[in-house]
Amino acid sequence: MVKKRGNKSNQNKAKQFKNKTFWYSLFVIMFLSVVAMVFAANENILTGSMVQKFNYVQSDQEILLGVKDIPCLDEVKISFNDNVKEPILSIIELPTKLKVSSYCSFQISLSDEEEKLKNLQLKFALEKSKLLQIKIHEKDVHLYSSDGEEIELNLFVPTKITTNLDYAYYQAEVQETGQYTIGLKEVAKKVTAVTGEAVMPTEIAPMEEIPEPVEKKGFFARLIMKIKGIFS
Repeated sequence: MVKKRGNKSNQNKAKQFKNKTFWYSLFVIMFLSVVAMVFAANENILTGSMVQKFNYVQSDQEILLGVKDIPCLDEVKISFNDNVKEPILSIIELPTKLKVSSYCSFQISLSDEEEKLKNLQLKFALEKSKLLQIKIHEKDVHLYSSDGEEIELNLFVPTKITTNLDYAYYQAEVQETGQYTIGLKEVAKKVTAVTGEAVMPTEIAPMEEIPEPVEKKGFFARLIMKIKGIFS
């Protein structure tokens, strides 16, 4: 009898273990599904980022950074007006809030010493095939701040031997952090209202009655007419 009870207890433990394994596996699958859904939902919200920490930067020292995770940025060169300690530069790709055919939009921020920022020199590398997809010509690309102000952007040809001819390259300089968008503004089509003025018909002058020609009568005819007038 003892052996039977021991077998039953072992069987129950085995069932409990199987049940726990099943529910644990189910929980893991559900958790991974939720995580995948969250990432899929946020794919357009945050798709790339770069964070760079500096130990110490001297005044007017230029630091060049290569950028890989932001689809439009190729390089960033940063400099300060004064010595700064441990600044952290972050660049995050974000959806634009402007009415722009956007190639990409990104937020630049500094954790500290922002008031000492001298400038940021930005170099862009835009894939020509993507420009064609969003219907923007290489020479029509512009850079905009978060309030829609246009920033000077120059198209140039890099001198690097490794330059990829499938990309168009641009450079710009900004003096403050914030959100920037590279693309082309959607220009509202101006519709000119054509007001058709009613043309009044020209008055036609009444036709003058042309008097019928008077038939000229001879002397005897006039004499006979007078005689008839006397006797009538």
